[in-house]
Amino acid sequence: LGAVDKLLSASSESHSAKEAGQLTLFGDVGLPMNEELFALSPDCDHEVSQREALAWEKELVGVYVSSHPLQQMTVELTDVITHHTKDITEDKDKMPVVIGGMITDVRQITTRKGDSMGFVRLEDLHGNIEVTVFPKLFRESRNMWVADKIVIVRGRVDVRDGRPGVLAESVQDHVTATRIIEDTTSVEYRYRNGAA
Repeated sequence: LGAVDKLLSASSESHSAKEAGQLTLFGDVGLPMNEELFALSPDCDHEVSQREALAWEKELVGVYVSSHPLQQMTVELTDVITHHTKDITEDKDKMPVVIGGMITDVRQITTRKGDSMGFVRLEDLHGNIEVTVFPKLFRESRNMWVADKIVIVRGRVDVRDGRPGVLAESVQDHVTATRIIEDTTSVEYRYRNGAA
């Protein structure tokens, strides 16, 4: 990214020279052969974290190119997550689920009683789903419901107007949830007993 300014500047100079009819040393019109352009290196000395690089990819290209931030989470939480978003269908209405993913959107509304609640779009590697967060949980865990945060949500499937969603009962940061993997009991047992 540090080289982008230099490239844009060189391109601008080249176009200006071409419009003015200016020739290079060898008589052609075009981009000057500037050694600095071939030795472009970022001006920053610090290493870029994978998270930062992925954020740049998403911002500049619009998609993740090298990897998806959820790939590592999916591997780490295989024994914790009970369903992927694509698995949550109409026939699973009222079923308890544990899903994990990245929050892509949070829509906060105020109820008639004046309490805040949220409608959260949660994305995993297989798709996305809307998670409804009622006022009590939204208030208790407000700092968890922010865009780009990776979370584990426990709740129940709720089908409305033929579209499945999840009613959140609890939320946990995925980093905390990875510690649960050391527990050797089944996912279903841990979920029923509140340990997962």
